[in-house]
Amino acid sequence: MRSLKMNKFPKRDKKIVNWVNKMAELCQPEKIVWIDGSQAQKEALEKEAIADGEIISLNHNELPGCFLHRSAPDDVARTEHLTFNLQPEKARCRPHQ
Repeated sequence: MRSLKMNKFPKRDKKIVNWVNKMAELCQPEKIVWIDGSQAQKEALEKEAIADGEIISLNHNELPGCFLHRSAPDDVARTEHLTFNLQPEKARCRPHQ
């Protein structure tokens, strides 16, 4: 298993850490970030998203803490015709409408 740096992972919950390690081995991510809910992490993620062009900072005098985030053209909401509604009875399974 390759070594992957994980910041602030929950050491006391070995089941979660083991599952994340297993998924990391399967998916080979560049990094794993544990969301800790801190204000510092929130601000760092906002700065990263702004720098990457993922979000646009709005006028913080009029709308403090607000950002514009547009979904991607291939977002699931735009591919509903490819989504299937699965039911216990085979006859009721059909494409989403």
